[in-house]
Amino acid sequence: MKAKAILRTALVATAVTGLAFTSMGPAPAAQASVATCQNVDTSMKKKLRVGDSGMSVMLLQCVLQDLNFIVEVDGKFGPKTLGAVKTMQAWNGLSIDGVVGAQTWRLLLAKSDRY
Repeated sequence: MKAKAILRTALVATAVTGLAFTSMGPAPAAQASVATCQNVDTSMKKKLRVGDSGMSVMLLQCVLQDLNFIVEVDGKFGPKTLGAVKTMQAWNGLSIDGVVGAQTWRLLLAKSDRY
């Protein structure tokens, strides 16, 4: 229903102003993250900490994005990923160490609708 209302508004605005509206879509980095997260291997759940990199970190970042944390999916466990992990651990009563071990993985995956 909302999509029809938005389309109707865009069509009226186009007719009135003569300007065409186009969907800009997500930013290029967000598009890359979506594509990356669609192809990430969900079996790559190893213990992670700051400085780690690779597919396991990409999985972590995709799950964090799914939980509405603002992290880039670049496969590098840096400060933003650390902050998101520690925040998630604090909110859920886990040890706030920034290490993604078995307990943190279990919680992340249980809360995610996607993974």
